[in-house]
Formats: sequence, C-alpha cells, structure tokens
Amino acid sequence: MLNRTDGNGALSRAAVRSRFEATLQTGSSRPTRSVPNDQPPGRASRDNGLVHVPTGFVNQAELTDAVAQAAKTLDSREVRDVRFTLGSDADGEPSIFFGILLTPYASHRSRLADVTGRVTTVLVDQLQPYNHWGLQPYFNFTSDPAHFRNPGWM
Repeated sequence: MLNRTDGNGALSRAAVRSRFEATLQTGSSRPTRSVPNDQPPGRASRDNGLVHVPTGFVNQAELTDAVAQAAKTLDSREVRDVRFTLGSDADGEPSIFFGILLTPYASHRSRLADVTGRVTTVLVDQLQPYNHWGLQPYFNFTSDPAHFRNPGWM
C-alpha cells in the first residue's frame, strides 16, 4: 500500500483527504483509490487504465466507542450528551462534527466560555481526532434538547 508521510511517519493531509474521499465515494468499509496504469506504450494490458487499490478507512465502531469513553469523563453537571457525525468540511477535509448538549447550569452566560473550552480540550486530548483518525474536529454546543435531536443541526 502506498502511504504518503510527512517525514515523521504520519500521513500527510493529502493522503488523509484521499482516504476519506474514497470512503465517502464508495460508501463501503473498504474504500478504493484510482491509480493510473503506468504501462509503457505497446505493452499489453488486461484493464482499461485504472486499478482500484484499497487505502484504509475509519473504523466507525471503534470511533463510537472512543467518543463514548471520552464523553464519560466529562462533568455530568455540565454535559448531558455527546454525538458526532463524519463528513467533509468546507475545504473538503475529512472531519468529525461533534454535537454537545449542555445542561442549563453549563450554558449560563458566566460559565459558557469556560465549559465549552474544557469540553473541547477533553475531547481533543482524549480522542486526538486528527492524529489518530485523520479527522479535523468541529464542535457545536446547545442547551436545547429539541435542537440537539434535530439531525440537521450538526
């Protein structure tokens, strides 16, 4: 398997993006990437120029378990629930979008900035979404349960 690294052994942004786009395009747990056939002219080939090579994927069950474990460490007086979805951000980068339901206590004007900072720090430190999963994290906070249940919110 061809891996592009940054010199420290970590996948480059381009490699991560390629993996994630392949996952979204194929809809399967075994994404593929098209690689041109570099056969010299005049040599017989059995295909029409494209080879599909497996590149990797995000194990969603493992990610769900990791998010659940990290959510358990958050203060229950501040956070009621944590959800996430996977997708691409505005730049096409593979991303994880967190939806966090705060308690009324946590969403009080005098505490909101501290609480959201703490929650963000805990989730990023424990999950390491970019380093471990290749995902850029985004966070959305609400204290309205009806808003939180809306699937289009995140």
